[in-house]
Amino acid sequence: MTLVISSDSANLGDNLGLTPLLNHVPCRLRLLDEEWMRYTAPVFNDLCEIEWVKDRADLGSPRYADIPRPWSKRALVAYGFNDVPAIPKIKLSPAEIEDGRRWADYTSRSFGKPLCIIKAVPGRSAERAVPTEVIDRIVAENDDIKFVTFTVGDNHPKAEMRSPRIKGVFEMLNLPIRAQASCYAAVGRYIGADTGDYHLMLATGGKADVLCPSHRPPYSWWLSHYGEDCWLDEAVRVSYQDMAGKLEEGVTGVRP
Repeated sequence: MTLVISSDSANLGDNLGLTPLLNHVPCRLRLLDEEWMRYTAPVFNDLCEIEWVKDRADLGSPRYADIPRPWSKRALVAYGFNDVPAIPKIKLSPAEIEDGRRWADYTSRSFGKPLCIIKAVPGRSAERAVPTEVIDRIVAENDDIKFVTFTVGDNHPKAEMRSPRIKGVFEMLNLPIRAQASCYAAVGRYIGADTGDYHLMLATGGKADVLCPSHRPPYSWWLSHYGEDCWLDEAVRVSYQDMAGKLEEGVTGVRP
């Protein structure tokens, strides 16, 4: 039997939260045919059938919308799969994995440093913006790491989504979402704002240190990862000066 489900959000994190269900049972997923959803939808490749609809009313109300569970668990619970591990995961092909590995290897060797993804752009609201001085300090105090950000260019149709430029950070512009995912899988570490990028990092098997909305020291951080059953947050409070040690513990990349 194929389940017919829907997503009424183009938000990357929300949609990655459906992947535990899509990995467990055959599904047909209804999506609204609009530009940003077309950009996000390839994360579902090899996981389900896609049905594009023109009218939001045709989506109906997602069955899981009001379930007070961790976001990665809600769709499973809505369809009776309470005991299935709620681990968001996308499927990358061997060729995609190899492409990401080659990019990470080349980039790391070019700069002579291991890599870490960084993002300063706000997430769901302006209150979630990472203070510029925090990002600048993290980059400056981790000079042995090359930080990379994936964003859109100034001439992109969604140029308003462009991340602010950060001194010393290498920019990758206008990559399709699956190419970005393959790079994230190869790098394996993210630090920065609460955005879809950190969900994407976790869904490719990496780790993420996510800055919570706190604009006064000591800043609050989520140490985000996936446990045996679902997505976990370990809330800790550390200053940005202390982040250097955390990065040294887990940053991947090829040292020359």
